[in-house]
Amino acid sequence: MKQEVIAASVDLWSNILSQPPSSNVNDIWKDHLRICETLDLIEEHQIKYHFDEDRLSKLNDFQNWADKLGIKYDGVAVKETEMGLSLVAKEDFPSDAIVVKVPRNAIFYILGTDQVVRSVDHVGLALILANEMLKPASKWKEYLSILPPSYSTPLFFSKEQLQQMKPSPAFEESVLMFRTVARHFIYFFMRLVSEKNLSKNKRKILQNAPFARTSLNLQNFTFDLYKWCVSTVSTRINMIPSLIMDGENELQTRMVPSLIPFMDLANHARKSTNPGSVYFDVETDSVDLQLKSSVDSGTEIFIYYGARTNRKFFVHNGFVPEEVNPDDFYELRLGLPKNENSFWKFEWLEKKEIVLDRNFYIFRLYQQEIEQGTLESPGLSRLLEFSKTFVAQNVEDLSQAENNEKSTKFLTDRIRLLLLGYKDLPSQEGQEDDLISKFIWRLKNSEKKILEGLLEILSHK
Repeated sequence: MKQEVIAASVDLWSNILSQPPSSNVNDIWKDHLRICETLDLIEEHQIKYHFDEDRLSKLNDFQNWADKLGIKYDGVAVKETEMGLSLVAKEDFPSDAIVVKVPRNAIFYILGTDQVVRSVDHVGLALILANEMLKPASKWKEYLSILPPSYSTPLFFSKEQLQQMKPSPAFEESVLMFRTVARHFIYFFMRLVSEKNLSKNKRKILQNAPFARTSLNLQNFTFDLYKWCVSTVSTRINMIPSLIMDGENELQTRMVPSLIPFMDLANHARKSTNPGSVYFDVETDSVDLQLKSSVDSGTEIFIYYGARTNRKFFVHNGFVPEEVNPDDFYELRLGLPKNENSFWKFEWLEKKEIVLDRNFYIFRLYQQEIEQGTLESPGLSRLLEFSKTFVAQNVEDLSQAENNEKSTKFLTDRIRLLLLGYKDLPSQEGQEDDLISKFIWRLKNSEKKILEGLLEILSHK
């Protein structure tokens, strides 16, 4: 590896990635461009990993592999749908039927020992996944071969696609997530640089040389491969119980991150449709998919991924539900001016348990609370308390009718200003749009409707 590449990596780590991100979104974007520039420079001097695009031709090998490992899926087929490979019933199933059963020996999981690996569950799993992808004879080869060659998560977005997400708060979250993944990559890349300078024997002996016994090296450990591994984990991760040795050499049960072959082909459906559920069966030491309602032959088998916002679905799972998401909320960020008259306001809000987060106060505008059409719900009442405090000159003002009117106007003006960012959003999803553009539209449309709902409530206050 050329010295200029290593120097650029060290510079990126020292001046950007090891520092906390700015609270200014424009500065965050400037950092993003610098990060991308350095990552491109590194990849110019590496061996590009080529992902297999033909998943369907690998299905038979995968199912034979699953049979050998004891995965049970009688009456269930793997078929291609709009959302990729999916689970489809080949026969009628009654409610409560267990349709897929994956034993522990067929589950991909690992325990990390590196500091960064320990601090973020999915990092260790992504690293081990990268190692297995580079092994010519990996025992997981048949499973890995049916995974998508790319994802619709923001990690894979072009700069133009990221900009298309504005003014959604998901834009900043996506750029910050990319920064975090780049930070982990550069950290491990520099560890590889350090290990390369050690003798072969020292690498095998030293505990601080975690890559000595892996297939990863400076030539094949690319950011493209690593971000693919991270997205594979973020779109498929499940937690399972496992016995591990603690610092005192005693066995302890801990929930560890894992990938569950076959099970991870099940797509999400909202909770109200009564989809299947995934749970760990301690008696059989396996992960089971159990139906919560009957499923007819030829029907896709869904599971419920959990209560998540459209933003979380998009950023971490790479899709946005088409239907209204009852668990959705918009994160509204507001701040106080930093002057002498604001000191009492900071103290007052803290007493009300409304606290700062990176220089801002964050309020969750829940879809369900907006639908109630009142400011008396817990989340909206906190927002109202903030707005009253924002416009007040002193504590006595908080109980005055005139201050209430000012606070309503303040909130109304702020929401209208936010809605200006959505003014060019089409009224309907584009039928000819690519999938990512459709997901971005759904995300922004759901945010716009929440803001419009709050504006409607304020107009009747």
